[in-house]
Amino acid sequence: MFRLISSAQGTSTTRLQHLASDCLEILFLQIEATHRSRRTMPRVVVRPAALLPQRVGCPWHRARTPALPALRRARGCGATRGGGPGSEPPEPDELGSSSSEDRGRAEDTPAARLTQNLANLVANPASYLGAFVIVAAATSRFNFGGGAVVALSALPVVALTAISKSSAGQEVRRAVEQEKPRLLAEADRAEAQRVVARSGGDLSRFYGDTRSVLQDPPSHLQGQLAGDAGFDPLGLAASPSEDASAEVDAGDGWRDGALKDTRLGRLYQAELLHARWAMLGAVGCLVPELLQRQFGVAIAEPIWWKVGGSVLNEGIAINYAGLEGLRIAGDKGVLAIAACQLALMGGPEYARQVGIASLEPVGIFLPGDVNYPGGPLFDPLGLAKDPDTFLTQAVAEIKHGRLAMLAMAGYAAQAAVTQEGPIANLEATLARIVAHYG
Repeated sequence: MFRLISSAQGTSTTRLQHLASDCLEILFLQIEATHRSRRTMPRVVVRPAALLPQRVGCPWHRARTPALPALRRARGCGATRGGGPGSEPPEPDELGSSSSEDRGRAEDTPAARLTQNLANLVANPASYLGAFVIVAAATSRFNFGGGAVVALSALPVVALTAISKSSAGQEVRRAVEQEKPRLLAEADRAEAQRVVARSGGDLSRFYGDTRSVLQDPPSHLQGQLAGDAGFDPLGLAASPSEDASAEVDAGDGWRDGALKDTRLGRLYQAELLHARWAMLGAVGCLVPELLQRQFGVAIAEPIWWKVGGSVLNEGIAINYAGLEGLRIAGDKGVLAIAACQLALMGGPEYARQVGIASLEPVGIFLPGDVNYPGGPLFDPLGLAKDPDTFLTQAVAEIKHGRLAMLAMAGYAAQAAVTQEGPIANLEATLARIVAHYG
């Protein structure tokens, strides 16, 4: 660059302008090449068009700045961006032609970046908690009607749909499609590492033929899935028409879910879904009653199984965690509550049916499969990056989920027998133990 500047003596004003522009572009290219080598900066960098004018058919420019075409070739683009008569043709590199690279760079506009950040925010499960608090506060403060509350509940789905249909959203989607081959290759490598990890080391007690089992496992349970203890006495997961020896591998279909075309795979997905809901429900049934009995929080109906009847027969308002005013449609009646649930859950359920690629229209690539999507949205701590940690956590999750499903069944049985809530039953049981052994 200093040699270029020193050669400017005795040149015309036009040549000085070209030379200054070349120096700026070389600086941009060198900075971008440095950051790309460190993998700390997106491969898309937008340079101010006003500082980098198009130069069409300028022999002096090509002769005096030999470093610029070389840097551009290393970056994967041609020597000029003019595209008019006399411009140098783009030189493809090993990653593809410059035209595809330039299309990717053109899509990294401020609007596209803003759109992708907004999509990540809207799709993030943590955002639903923040949005709930905001909407609950707004409905409590302004006393919205049922229609307005349902419309507010539908905002996440409407926002994602609007983003995907916008021009900036289309740019983001094209950028993801261009990056998808590389992202899929990385996801396949991660899955291949998990397949290897299942068959050795400490994980052998959870997976494969050496895993701990409750009984002699049937032929269709071969230890491929997390939590497979060989227990299926009724043979519910077996199907004579399906291949019982199917393996969990890193082929093209693994992102649709392990053993997706078998009854075992479908039942495993259903069990995992129910386990996650049960873990949430088991805690949710305890919190209101615990707050009232132990902390004196005034709650209209703290017992979980009485809430529905109280809403229908007594017209009470449902406040989350029993906190007055912390609600969305809890005071609007059963129909408004059902409509809000439909609006809130319709989008996630639709995305679950579409599959692992459901968020790609808004620029979000999920590197996992339908059961464990991964990525910043569903794995913010990055636990899935280490195959051993991922597989261990998968076993822990399904075990905790099974305990939670049993707990919910126990809550229901206790309610039918004692007509009390789980906290009251626990206190009564502990009191009898202390009275007996005290």
